Order: sequence, then C-alpha cells, then structure tokens
Amino acid sequence: MLFFIGCIFPYLAAAFFIVGLSRRLYRWLTVPAPFPLTTFPAPGSPGERLLVWFKELCLFGSLFRFNKLLWLLGWMMHLALAFIIVGHVFGIYFLGRQFTVIGLDPGTSRVLSHLCGTVAGWVLLISLLALLGRRLSDTEARVTSDVLNYFELALLAAIAFTGLGLRWDTNWREVALVREYVTGLIRLHPALVSVSPWFWWHFSLVNVLVMYLPCSRLVHGLGGGLLRVMLTEPPPVYPTAAGKPLRSPFAGATGHDPCAPAKSTMLMR
Repeated sequence: MLFFIGCIFPYLAAAFFIVGLSRRLYRWLTVPAPFPLTTFPAPGSPGERLLVWFKELCLFGSLFRFNKLLWLLGWMMHLALAFIIVGHVFGIYFLGRQFTVIGLDPGTSRVLSHLCGTVAGWVLLISLLALLGRRLSDTEARVTSDVLNYFELALLAAIAFTGLGLRWDTNWREVALVREYVTGLIRLHPALVSVSPWFWWHFSLVNVLVMYLPCSRLVHGLGGGLLRVMLTEPPPVYPTAAGKPLRSPFAGATGHDPCAPAKSTMLMR
C-alpha cells in the first residue's frame, strides 16, 4: 500500500490533473461569446487591463463589495495557502535555511521557518473552519450549498490538519529525506523513505486534492481570471467599420455573428 501511495499515486494524480485541467480550459476557451462582454468604463491600455486583473486576483475587490466578512475569511485562507505553497518550496529545498540570505544564522533561520509555517497552517485551518461554520449557520449559504462544497472544505481542512501534525512530529533530518524523496519523484526515480506517518497521510490527501481539482469549483481562480480578461478586453468601436463583425475575440468558431445576414427560409418556387 505504501508503495502505491509513494511511487504510483503521485504520477496518477499529476496525469489526471494535467489532462483534466487542459480539457476544462479548452472547454472554457471554446465557448462562443457572440458579442464583447466589456464592462464600462473600460481600461484603455493593455497595462491598465493587466492592473485591473491583478488587483482582482490579489485583493478580491468584487467579493469585498459583496460581503466583507466572507471576503476577510476567503482572503485569509487564500493568503495562508499561497504562503504555505511558497514556504514548502523554499523550506524543503533549503532545509529551513532560506532566511540566511537576509543575514540570519542557520539555527535562527530554521526556527523562523518553522514558526512561519506553523502560523500559516493555523491561519489556513481556522479560516477553513470559519468558512465551514458560515455555510452551516448562514441560511442563504446553507440553502445554496451542496455536498461538494462541504467535501472541498473538509478536504482542505484535513490537509491543513495533517500538515500541522507533521510539524509536531518531524525534525529537519526527516525534511532532508522528504527532499530526497521529492527529488526522486521529479527525476522519475521514486524511492520510499522512512519518515513520519503524518507525511504519508498529508501527501496522500494532497494527491487526492490534485486529482479532484480539474473536476471541482476550486479552480475558480482560472475561470475568474479568464472572465476578468473578457470583461476588460478592448471595447467595440462605434460605428463599426463595414465588413467588420461585432464579435468578441473570445468567440469560438461556432459563435453566432450578430452582424451576419440571416439565412432565408423561403422556398424557391
């Protein structure tokens, strides 16, 4: 069982993620948009459009205007998750010595690395539990929630919890073994290592999440980013030049052209 979890499951999860996400992106990009969806006032230059997209991606402005409590919980959850992902990459690669670049000694760097990761883990877990509590206590949220909403929050909370458990039961020697194991996975030569059972629980749940992502609403960031690009694309020019269709650049090959002449349905006598 451990061989499957450590040497086969990660590749199955990665393949499912790549294929599933590619298909979903292709489906999104080929949905016809028969007319521009630009909102007004529309940004003028590509740089301004990029700034609007980046501000929405980082600050969740639309959610802030809609519900400030939900914005706070969601923003904290996403910020902690981003911090944890970056921390995993640098913390495992440098074995906790990443803060030596700012002049700290290796021992202090490892203490700070452990502290930052622990705080981020608790923030993630608490924000997820708060979001779950909101879904259970808020009448409107409870009515619009389904089983998958609760499953997604529970899965993320389980990953956060096992990650915190891993911090309680792991030393830096085991982190070095984890780095060796991950390096073997990347080089397509996986080899099991003797580490805490917390790691295998945590790693298995992460792989479940990776497999589930393409089929879930957790990739709303990609869909929201694409929609933001469509909402900030250059507006149509009026009057439209002769022979130029009034269509969005995102219109698929099967998209309806509102400027195309209607086909006659009269029968030839």
